[in-house]
Amino acid sequence: MASVVSLAVLVAACGSSGGSGSGAAGGAKATASSAASQALLGNVKKAAGAPVSVGFITDGRSSAVDDSVELPAAKAAASYVNDYLGGVAGRPLELVVCQTSNTPAGAADCGNQMVSQKVAAVLLNVSGQGNAVAPPIIAAGIPYVAYQPSSAAELMGKTAFSLTGTSVAIAGGAAKYSQQKGYKSIAVVVIDVPTLRASIDALFKPPFAKAGIAFSASYAAPGSPDLTPLFTSAEQKKPDVYWIIGNPATAVSSLKAMETLGITKPTFVLQQEIDPSVVKAVPDGLAGKLLITTNNVATSDPDYQLFNAILDKYAPASPRNGLAIGGYAVVLGFARGLAGLTGEVTPATIVTGLKSTTNALLPVSGGIPFTCGKSPVTFLPALCSDGSLVTALTKEGNPTSYVKLDPSDLYQQ
Repeated sequence: MASVVSLAVLVAACGSSGGSGSGAAGGAKATASSAASQALLGNVKKAAGAPVSVGFITDGRSSAVDDSVELPAAKAAASYVNDYLGGVAGRPLELVVCQTSNTPAGAADCGNQMVSQKVAAVLLNVSGQGNAVAPPIIAAGIPYVAYQPSSAAELMGKTAFSLTGTSVAIAGGAAKYSQQKGYKSIAVVVIDVPTLRASIDALFKPPFAKAGIAFSASYAAPGSPDLTPLFTSAEQKKPDVYWIIGNPATAVSSLKAMETLGITKPTFVLQQEIDPSVVKAVPDGLAGKLLITTNNVATSDPDYQLFNAILDKYAPASPRNGLAIGGYAVVLGFARGLAGLTGEVTPATIVTGLKSTTNALLPVSGGIPFTCGKSPVTFLPALCSDGSLVTALTKEGNPTSYVKLDPSDLYQQ
């Protein structure tokens, strides 16, 4: 399990980068008139009664990360839920905030605070400290709902829920897209971090194998400036498509090598590789590269328009990157998952309510549904979805159009 989670960390790491998270390459702010924004928000439906206290945990700002933009977006989503969706079971949603400072001690303290304050549930976008923050919450029987979790505790806990499919959605989406395109083989270039070798075998190979696509992996030492020999060797297997799995430096070295060798085959990249350093270093930038994502940030998408309308109303000065989307999405997704909840609101009724969720709309996803009663992947029971999107990028790394992918058949036993 540790090997699977290590790749989940790599895929989710972009969520703490200050970029666009697991979403897309960043979308334009969808400005709208006040009348249009009001139409997007819908009719007022105020929550009433005693508030439902729900924890919201974030790594916040530290020397290593700055996830502070999550919080205003999360609060904006909570205000929308209370003003327009009638709250949770008719009662106002009240966020109880704790910041981990991205340390194990801080994370454990946040987890214990949630237990002592007897919150009804805990929400989180992404954290580097999931294995420290989640255990006390789950041990107390409190539902732990994350947008893009990356630790074993978050992905396997009895009362844990992951709204996105994390690495499963990304790996399965790439395999499904490759299958649809008729590709017969893929060459994956991976940054050589020891735990990732096992992760590639455990998580990435299986959906490609199920899709009937030959899979080969080559490992690049971190910081390698010239990967021409590696790609020369990979080309001998005549792959139809490539995938670069690493950081911006890995992407620069890989794309330069491909340019040197004249390789123009379709190439997947990770969100964290969509970086100005890559665009600057490679003549064609990221033009035509393929991103598998769980966010649709096209200004024409209704749910992305709703995201912007809500932030326009409640947090107009807040940045609108992937971290903001994650903070917003976990709050709104929690409310959408509990849309049918009535009566008493307790940790137990929330767990039951979430487990009965069927085809709720994952926020800012372009229509990806989530169902929390049964994970699409047996070895990661917290997953509520495995759907994703694919988009081709512009030279600057911006998304173009999106196509929805459903890899569920590739994970069936």
